[in-house]
Amino acid sequence: MNDSDDKKKDVSSKSAKKVKRRLEDDNIHSTPTIGVPSLSFEGKREAEEKMRECEEYIDDFKEIKEEMLGRYRLLELIGTGGMGQVYKAYDTQLKRCVALKLLKGDDPVLAKRFLQEAQAQARIEHEHVCKVYEVGEAEGKPYIVMQYIEGETLGIIARKITLEQKIKIMKEVAEAMHAAHKNGLIHRDLKPANIMVENKEEGLKPYVLDFGLAREMQASGLTTTGIVVGTPYYMAPEQARGEIHQLDRRTDVYSLGAAYYELLTGRPPFEGTATLDILIKVVNEDPVSIRKIIPSIPEDVETIVMKCMEKEPHQRYESAKVLADDLGRFIEGEPIHARPASFTYRLKKKVRKHRAFVCLVSAAIIIITVLIVMWLQSKLTSAERAELAQRYGWEMEKIESVLRQTYMLPLHDVRNDKEKVRKQIENISAQITKQLGKVGEGPGNYALGRGYLALQEYEKAHDSLWKAWKSGYQIPEVAYSLGRALGALYQKELTEAESIESKELREQRIQEIEKTYRDPALAYLKAGNSVQTEAPEYVEALIAHYEKRYDQALTKAGKAFAKVPWLYEARKLQGDIFLVRANRKRDEGKSEDAMKEYLHAEEAYKEVIAIGQSDPSGYEGICTLRCNMMALELYYSGGDVTPHFEKAVSACDNALKADPDYVDAHIQQAHAYYRLGEYRIDHGMDPQEVLGKSIESSHKASLIDPDNAIIYNNMGNAYRIMGYFAMEHGIDPQANFEKAIANYRKAVKLRPQYAIAYNNLGNVFLDKGEYEMRHGINPTGSFSEGTTCYKKAIEINPRYIPAYFNMGIAHIDQAKYEIEHGMEPSKSLDTATSLCQKIIEINPQLAYAYNSMGEISLHRGIYEMEHGNDPRDSIKRAIEYYQKSAEIDPNDSFFYNNIGYAYSIEMEYALAHGLDISESFQKAIDNIEKAIAIKSDFIDGYLIMSRAYLFHAEKNIISKKSADEMLKKAEIELSKAEKINASNSEVYLLKGKLNYLCAEWSFIAGNTSYNYFLDSSSKNYQEALTLNPESLKIQCEIAELLMRSIEIKAMKRQPSSKEIQDISLIIDKALLTYPKCSKMIALQGRLYLLLAQQEKNNTEKTKLFEQARIKFEEALALNSNLAKRYESLLEKTRSSSKESHPL
Repeated sequence: MNDSDDKKKDVSSKSAKKVKRRLEDDNIHSTPTIGVPSLSFEGKREAEEKMRECEEYIDDFKEIKEEMLGRYRLLELIGTGGMGQVYKAYDTQLKRCVALKLLKGDDPVLAKRFLQEAQAQARIEHEHVCKVYEVGEAEGKPYIVMQYIEGETLGIIARKITLEQKIKIMKEVAEAMHAAHKNGLIHRDLKPANIMVENKEEGLKPYVLDFGLAREMQASGLTTTGIVVGTPYYMAPEQARGEIHQLDRRTDVYSLGAAYYELLTGRPPFEGTATLDILIKVVNEDPVSIRKIIPSIPEDVETIVMKCMEKEPHQRYESAKVLADDLGRFIEGEPIHARPASFTYRLKKKVRKHRAFVCLVSAAIIIITVLIVMWLQSKLTSAERAELAQRYGWEMEKIESVLRQTYMLPLHDVRNDKEKVRKQIENISAQITKQLGKVGEGPGNYALGRGYLALQEYEKAHDSLWKAWKSGYQIPEVAYSLGRALGALYQKELTEAESIESKELREQRIQEIEKTYRDPALAYLKAGNSVQTEAPEYVEALIAHYEKRYDQALTKAGKAFAKVPWLYEARKLQGDIFLVRANRKRDEGKSEDAMKEYLHAEEAYKEVIAIGQSDPSGYEGICTLRCNMMALELYYSGGDVTPHFEKAVSACDNALKADPDYVDAHIQQAHAYYRLGEYRIDHGMDPQEVLGKSIESSHKASLIDPDNAIIYNNMGNAYRIMGYFAMEHGIDPQANFEKAIANYRKAVKLRPQYAIAYNNLGNVFLDKGEYEMRHGINPTGSFSEGTTCYKKAIEINPRYIPAYFNMGIAHIDQAKYEIEHGMEPSKSLDTATSLCQKIIEINPQLAYAYNSMGEISLHRGIYEMEHGNDPRDSIKRAIEYYQKSAEIDPNDSFFYNNIGYAYSIEMEYALAHGLDISESFQKAIDNIEKAIAIKSDFIDGYLIMSRAYLFHAEKNIISKKSADEMLKKAEIELSKAEKINASNSEVYLLKGKLNYLCAEWSFIAGNTSYNYFLDSSSKNYQEALTLNPESLKIQCEIAELLMRSIEIKAMKRQPSSKEIQDISLIIDKALLTYPKCSKMIALQGRLYLLLAQQEKNNTEKTKLFEQARIKFEEALALNSNLAKRYESLLEKTRSSSKESHPL
């Protein structure tokens, strides 16, 4: 780093410290701030202290790369605001200090407002208005060069000056505002923080600045009716109500009064913990008398300030000039023109404020007066009740405006404001019920529905609006609102549906929600299309969107947003449309096009956030699309999901800063962690930590919305995948499976027609059954439970493909268990076949349906092979089905894995019949290598690879060729498998086979180490049997090992009685459970043959040869595929029997 760089670094550091110090000293002038008045408001001092410590005031902006900006040298950052940051700078040409305001971000709406501010302020020529010198652009960002004021805000300096100085400042500020009003401008955000005071030799000199919200008196400007802008502490009542077109110079007069009030008393006129609190007080209450707070304030001064703050504009000073004149009279000691409000006027205000109460009292007086005519008792007519209900609707308009203002403030927790709105809605609801009766049900529920729409509580909104509609109140406004509520519910359900992994299941769910939500939403929106709105194009865009006319919808929404720049819902709609289009492109396999659409959606959502900074829905939109981008990488592109995950979680975090109770953000955050868990599993990483965080997010969501079935389904998914991962890595999964089951059961209890949750519940029972099968536990009960769940899902939706598919898997797994345990599997396999055929009829492009057909054929082949039939046709069909699956989805490792396994079974059959295995071996290896290349931590791939090498080694041993290479390769693959799951019984079964073949090869080679290998094999088999004590396959291998060990030892000595007893116990135990196990029966024949050969008594020898013959014949009758191995032994028993009994 050179000296110049060091110098820059020091300047930057000092500037940062200076900024922090200014925050301690001052409330930097900025665009409107809610919840924090100027620092003279002592009650907020503690909150301000915390804010000073927050680096966010400067971190949100990009650093200026150079000290020079055109001819201006940037000296220090002196403040930040809603639109930009302000630097003290030096004009090298004119040799003077200036204030340079640089726009934040690149939002075109903010740029327009920024330019508007410069234009507005530049038009005003007055000594007490901050001058604008120039507008320019640097690095694509506009900036404003203004007069540099070396001073403090009015709120700060108020503590240091006399009453006389304060009143002089009040007069000069009023004169400055008169100059603005003469130029046709109203400020709309006058407050102590927007008035700077310089201490010059000639005295204090105030300056009005920050015309960022200034508006032409005769133009619509950049804001729209119904949108509250400004700072609530200083807003006029008409401004707080969102009556933008009612604002005029008297609105600024009110704000001047409010600023004067704080200047004199040290606190704003109205206080509150939430925005809504303050706005309600501004509209409905009078401020505390100034003299009650500071008794020493002259009565005339109080009168002037309180006249500025009258609720009705016509009761205020007519202009800022008249206000300044009255302040001048006070300074000169002349009588002021303003007078305190009369008793009559104050009484009228009380009546307006408590209209309902006054009406009731009046009615009571009338009733007492006219008791003799009881038939005239006070009772509202239907028309009057309807009129009252419509007035409640007007209240809802104010609520909508307040909430919009809340959402448009810098990112903060909006719950207080929303809670106030809820309470107001509850009060209105109670009043409607109490006062209106049947006649007011329609208008009243319509008003409530609008309130819930503003709160984004769409289910409640729909319920209230539907009640209004059902009551006969079927006006276009109700139809329009119903359409919006149903449309929002459709969008919410659509977001959830897009998280479904299966394309088929996803599309089916989308069809369901279109019928339930989208179609009626369309109907209601069309019925309400005549409603007068600020942007009719927005309604047209909604209709086009739901009709899937996406290009038209984008155009209409764009027009709405351009027409009403604060209607960020229109820009959000564009984001939602881009998101839908992206998902369609994804499903069509057009990943690059999908990614472009996702980025367009994100751009739209970012603009939404730039305006609605505290509306959580914009952040949730980004989280949702990033979750979808994760799915794109996971299931289609195979890319890294981590960058998308980080942005998804960051967006959800911001949504939860805006509203920690925003349940959809918790749900989407759970999705993000779940997707990352899937990614980690696919890439051989441990997913448990992130899946735990997914569960944590879902749990938080359940505390907020305990009746949301989706949340429990999501938790069930996370617990299930955690359990499956544990099972595959030798960890007991049962606790996670039970938690998954409990959550799925809760989901279907809350939503009895929830087919997805029933399907998922069935899946966890299948996983549970697989675990039981691996550990020698009968899985039939679990498979049966799973089948029941699938049947329930199909009962709900007869075309629900995943349920048919998974029910087929349940029957296939049951068949596997039956084959392994010597039972007839035909019924299970036939049922599975009919289910898979039904799936293929519905969707002939479902890869996993063909995979299941392959499994059915392969297990038919295995059963045929073990029962003396030729399995090659079945194996061939299985391979064809697996290959069909791989053609449809070439990126799924599972299909190649299954092809490899099928070829290994083909090798096993060929080996038993002395056929060539080389082609089957090579195809098995090739396909497993493909599978492992896609998914490197899939244990079955390594197990099948080792099987293929072991079969090849066995072939070499039979042919008296070296088996060393194949045995070494098998050992390498088994070590990889063991690293993945050291508790998998198949690992130890194959290790036992490996050591057994090593013993055979050592024996043939004349190497005495065969005893070591036999012992190692025995230990391996015992470990396998411990993990899966009911496995017939393992028992057969153990018996084979013991038999071979005895046979080898018998060449040198007589077998011991213990050795004979050990193998007899194993064989007898197995045959007691599986009496038709051909392998065990053949082993029993070998044992009798060995004993016969060792027997010296001819009579006993003959009996043993005969018993051996019977067992060999029985075994070959059950399984003729044992013939090659046992035919010679059978002939030996027959000839030996004849020799013992010569004719």
